[in-house]
Amino acid sequence: MDKDKKLKIFIIEDNKIFALILKSELENSFPEGTFVITIFESGEDCEGMIYLKPDLAIVDYHLDSKIKNGMTGLDLIDMIRKRSPDTDFIMVTMDEKTELFLRSKERGIHDYLIKCTNLPFKLSLSITSWLKFKH
Repeated sequence: MDKDKKLKIFIIEDNKIFALILKSELENSFPEGTFVITIFESGEDCEGMIYLKPDLAIVDYHLDSKIKNGMTGLDLIDMIRKRSPDTDFIMVTMDEKTELFLRSKERGIHDYLIKCTNLPFKLSLSITSWLKFKH
């Protein structure tokens, strides 16, 4: 991986304020210019931008959808992976069910983080780990 290249991160999170908090944490925790971060509020919003081939997608499992029976975070991971096979994923969710964790891991996600007050910090640690894995 080219160290001078800005890494593309997609944050797909239906809570806009929460997404902005995560983005701010990443911008403050890593050297300026490390990432280009784009926020999407739904899987449908993200779908048209997959051609940008993000290096990492931070995906909320429970996404509000603009259409009835819209996609879950797992559906979105599957869709992105088909069109951008080198993208890595971090699942972010309030859901602590073992089944969802296992289904996420089966898809090869880098990490599975439960939403809590210190999630921004945990996300920074997870991305630090991901960066070491990528090098």
